[in-house]
Amino acid sequence: YICVAMFAVVNVVTGVFVDGAVQSSNKDRDNVIKEELHKKQEFVAKISTVFHDIDADKDGVLTLSEFRNAISEDDLIEYFHVLGLAIEDVETLFMLLDRDQTGQIDIDEFLHGCLRLKGEAT
Repeated sequence: YICVAMFAVVNVVTGVFVDGAVQSSNKDRDNVIKEELHKKQEFVAKISTVFHDIDADKDGVLTLSEFRNAISEDDLIEYFHVLGLAIEDVETLFMLLDRDQTGQIDIDEFLHGCLRLKGEAT
């Protein structure tokens, strides 16, 4: 009888520890998701600022010439590298970002394209 009672107590104690570990794991998963969403929001905010900075005529779209002029600056290329975006060929990058092939990139195309290039788009 004592062995059965001890076995039952050990099982209850083990169950409490396992339940605590599962709850902790779920909290960790939630924290990881929140952190990734926060990082994505920060990235979008930074890329949005870059878009507005390189939009020379402030019309809300980038042309190839605006894009080429902006990318020719070493500071901007380095900033893109820091954000995880490598810029090798300006014309090819412009064509990739210009999804509707209008010759202009609006803010949505720019953000979505940069997220895609970084590997975070859905």
